[in-house]
Amino acid sequence: MTTELEKFLPFPVLEKGDDGKLFFNYNRPKSIGRMATFYGNFGNMVRAYAYIRTLGGKGLREASEIAVLNANYLKELPQEGF
Repeated sequence: MTTELEKFLPFPVLEKGDDGKLFFNYNRPKSIGRMATFYGNFGNMVRAYAYIRTLGGKGLREASEIAVLNANYLKELPQEGF
């Protein structure tokens, strides 16, 4: 699967060779470079933002309601002697 932005991904990128074996591809001239620890949680923030944007307003509300319902269920388990 190739997209317009794939060439800018940080390297190394895990790819499958012609022989079917997986390898790390470091040869990416248009890449933004290697991700390092000093970027902190930036990758996690982008992932969370993409998740929220994908769900949209209605989906985010539904996911939040289900999460609260599950949390309340788990909170009650110890009281029932589970």
